[in-house]
Amino acid sequence: MKAALSEAEAAGLIFRNSLCRDRVGRTGVELEWFVVPDAHPTRRATGEELASLARRFDTPLPSSGSVSWEPGGQLELSSAPHESLQSCVDAVAADLAVVRERARTVGMSLVGGGLDPRPPGFTVSLPRSLPCRSTWMPGTGPTAGADGPAGGWSPMRWGPP
Repeated sequence: MKAALSEAEAAGLIFRNSLCRDRVGRTGVELEWFVVPDAHPTRRATGEELASLARRFDTPLPSSGSVSWEPGGQLELSSAPHESLQSCVDAVAADLAVVRERARTVGMSLVGGGLDPRPPGFTVSLPRSLPCRSTWMPGTGPTAGADGPAGGWSPMRWGPP
């Protein structure tokens, strides 16, 4: 097995394979959605509310998309790669309909808004998200108060430690 790529090798690999106009291949998309409680649409969903939604994804989506979480609690829906743009759009629409229904069952809605008007807050405390908290929200790292920044964040944990 080859050692990890250097930064220059990784940049070259990405340029040759991802940013090439000469070769068109399969297409996939990632869509991010704000998750809001139906009863209180102006506040962030708590970690516990998001965890209840996350538990709804123990069965696969119909078009093999996947769900992940951004540190601020946004749901990210990633499609599988498809041979055409239209088949990608159709597949992600089918997966999104199921994701919306699963959110509805726990009193949540997905909002596509581009820019979140609410104050920043960290809701998802998954291992890959924790470094972001102290980088983007100084004073919220391990030495900060247990309540985090003004406006608060609700720690959420699921999956492997």
